[in-house]
Amino acid sequence: MLPAAGAADFNQQDLYRLEQAIAQLQAKLSRWRDEHSALQQQLRDAELAIGELSQQIAANDAVRDRLAQELGTLRSRLRTLAERRQHQEVLIAAQLRAAFQLGKEKPVKVLLNQQDPALISRAMTYVAYLNRARAQQIAAFSATIDELAATEADIAKKSEAIASLTRELTRQKAVLDLQQSARQQTLAGLNKAIRSDSEQLRQHQEDRQRLEALLNTVEDVATSFAATEDARPFPERKGKMKWPAQGKVINHFGSTRNSGGLRWQGVVIQAPRSSRVHAIHHGRVVFANWFRGQGLLLIIDHGDGYMSLYGHNESLLRQTGDWVKAGEPIATIGASGGQSDHGLYFEIRHKGKASNPSKWCRS
Repeated sequence: MLPAAGAADFNQQDLYRLEQAIAQLQAKLSRWRDEHSALQQQLRDAELAIGELSQQIAANDAVRDRLAQELGTLRSRLRTLAERRQHQEVLIAAQLRAAFQLGKEKPVKVLLNQQDPALISRAMTYVAYLNRARAQQIAAFSATIDELAATEADIAKKSEAIASLTRELTRQKAVLDLQQSARQQTLAGLNKAIRSDSEQLRQHQEDRQRLEALLNTVEDVATSFAATEDARPFPERKGKMKWPAQGKVINHFGSTRNSGGLRWQGVVIQAPRSSRVHAIHHGRVVFANWFRGQGLLLIIDHGDGYMSLYGHNESLLRQTGDWVKAGEPIATIGASGGQSDHGLYFEIRHKGKASNPSKWCRS
């Protein structure tokens, strides 16, 4: 069980310390200037904008889907009400025919026209029944008409809401296309600037140093966090956790990354753009932002020195300080951080040391 809102005061204090430490690190890293800094800043701005807009589009899509389902329910209700109205019209017509056959006689007149007391009693009862039934049918018919009108108004309202959302989604997707184009131009500029293998290796080494500095900073602060109550320890789930995304592992832990001798400290999972990334275990989000070399990056602290890292996302669904459960969506697959293909970079760390994710996650 994850901590409830009752732990808010202590959690807010933790969060403040963490944000301060990260801010100090970012200020320090910003002094690592090179000739590509301006392009990296442009890439950061473009990918942050894409991530935010992608999240808005996904939210609007979800709302439109919900409204469409509600609209379908309302239309089904409208058909039911129309059938009820038709049935009630038939009943009322039958009531009117019966009243006409009685000659629309008033009860007193019917009484005076009868001779047999038994016949008089039955006639009076029948007339009273007809009058009550007719009144009930008319009241029910009136209620159906009112409900039909209200349902038709709801349908019109939801139809307009769907149309409005569709227009907004069209606009948002056009803006997203422009942002994607701007990102591609920036990425092309970066790739052009890095002309040699040695320059590429230098960039990878510097990005790794930045990431190590971030992880060390986060770990130093996270060690003081309150332990989760009734939470199963991370090591007990070794070999049983689900992979964070469905896809093919195209870069394996420990394999050579390039000719310079760098090795992968995590895995890259190739997956469709915008598909969901899930937390592998319960824990607390200790970083959720853009980070050079990783793009939109999310890090979860699982306690006892264990952390999981999710990079190159298109959008982040959780923010720093959030508690998450195993299997909960935390991000969407992307290619941020200057990647050309969509996929998830995934690491597991214990006390700062990278661990093979294949030993923790089951196929």
